[in-house]
Order: sequence, then C-alpha cells, then structure tokens
Amino acid sequence: MIFDTPYDTTTSNYSLKTIQQALVLAMSADELTRLNPECHKTGDQFSLYLVTDQGMHSRACPLFNHPIPIYNPQTHQSGICVDMRAFGTYDQKEGKFKIRSYSDAQWTISRAQLTDYWINEDKGALRDASLLPMEVYSSMISQTVARRYNLEPGDQVAISILAGYYYHCLFEDLAIIDEVDLMKIASKISRGNKISTQQVFDKIKDLGVIDSLEDFCKKLAEFTGNIRLQDFNSGILLQIVCGNWYGANARENLAVALEHPPTWWTICYFSLFEATFKRSTLAKMVQTKDKGGEGDRFMKIYESIVDKDALKALSE
Repeated sequence: MIFDTPYDTTTSNYSLKTIQQALVLAMSADELTRLNPECHKTGDQFSLYLVTDQGMHSRACPLFNHPIPIYNPQTHQSGICVDMRAFGTYDQKEGKFKIRSYSDAQWTISRAQLTDYWINEDKGALRDASLLPMEVYSSMISQTVARRYNLEPGDQVAISILAGYYYHCLFEDLAIIDEVDLMKIASKISRGNKISTQQVFDKIKDLGVIDSLEDFCKKLAEFTGNIRLQDFNSGILLQIVCGNWYGANARENLAVALEHPPTWWTICYFSLFEATFKRSTLAKMVQTKDKGGEGDRFMKIYESIVDKDALKALSE
C-alpha cells in the first residue's frame, strides 16, 4: 500500500487539516519562505514553502515535523511545506532565516524534495533504481527482532525475506501482485539473503499484499513458524527499532520511514552523506551494504532527484 505523505502512515497522529489551514493563511499573507530547487532528473522545479516565523500568521502555525502538501484555492499556489523553526531563527532586521542546526535543516529540505517527487512521479522507477534501501530495511528489522527475541539464524533470514517483501508492497496499490512481479521481487530479496530466488518465491507467493506495518507484524509468527512472535505487533517493533537513528525527532522519523519510502531513502542517503548521522546504529548498517560502489551509486541516484545544496539559497 502506498502512503503518499508521512501523515498518511499508520504511525502519524497529527491534525493535518488544522495545520494546512494555518499554512494557507500564512501563504496568503506572504509569510512563508519559498525555495525552488531543481529536480535534475525531470528538469522541473520543486515548490517548497518554509515556516520560519517571519510574520504573525507564520508564528501562529502549529509545530509539525513532516513535509505537508499545501494548496491555496485563492491564488492556486501549491507545493510542499516544511517547518524550519526548530533549526534556526528568523532575523526580522535582516529579513533572513539563520540556521543553527544545518544537518537537520538539510535533512528536512532533502526529504521534502523527495516527497514531492514521490507524490508526482513514477514510484516503480524509484523502487527499481537501487537495492540498497531495501537491503538495509530488511537487515535492520531482521537483526533487531532476532537480537531482541534471541532467534535462530533461520528465523532471522525469514524475517529479512518478509521485510523485503513488505518494502516492495510500499510501492504498490495493487490488490494482487502477479507471478511475474513476484518473481522479480524474489530475485531482489534473494541477493541480500544468500538463498535462491525460487526459495524466496515459494515463501512469498501466497502472502498477498501487506497493507501496513501492523499487518506485517501480524504475519511474522506464521511466516517464521516461531511461537515467540505470536504476540508481536507494530508497537513492539517501533519500540525496539526506533532508537537506531540520530537527529531531531529521530524516533518519530524512523517510525514514519518504515511506511514512507521517501523518508527511508533520506535516512539511507544521510547515513552515507552527512557526518552527523554516520555515527548512528542504522547508519552503520547502511555502510555495511556499501560494497562494490553500491553506496556511491545510490547517492548519485538520490542526487539526480534532490538538490542537496538547496538550503544555500536561504543565506543568499
């Protein structure tokens, strides 16, 4: 199942309508800072709007952590809005936003761009562009769960297979995945688990589409055959995995990332790109998958979509 924005995920609990109404008022009053970084892949410009406390309506906006699509019916302006207030202050005299936490601000702007791309472009092409995010996704979940429950290696491999399959379901809104696509998915999953494509196919062929993180967790016990996982649920999963990431709102961002590929991709990218995040447990998992130039290839794919220097426009 596809979750277009972080607010569509099952872990989000924001009052989205209230925030969007406040943002439209701030937009109408021209109190949002606008950035237009270029998507190198399409040649189009992203429309990003930043809440920076530059006016009364901007300051009145409720705090929010994730990129929000907004549309002003009066001016027909639309774009993705992000809240920058936790990362700096707006200097009224100079008319500029001064950043205190550059790494978190850059992470936020990058994720906003990829979310815009995700909503409007081919999700399948993004899925197929790199195996690194899927392999890290599978490894993080399987390793963390296996360690928590002291599972055998075979159970860890089974969890990794199921996690890899669920990762692919996040790119599909289909009710049924046909055998041809299932075989393609099995081939990708097999690479990271060192078992044959046919073995993976036999395990996933009757699963059907996994609709949510809770649905994934409910399938673990049956898929592994381990009764210790019979009461496993998404709350337990989030509790044991969400400490693996650094940065502002780290636990919430990682919880969202498990259902929102643009957030997950941004985590993987900054695990390779930004020193601040490289020390996290998850970043070290990403780095173990950086073999044979795979990390460099993934970074180039990410940068073909996202302008990593977009934030520099704020200081100009």
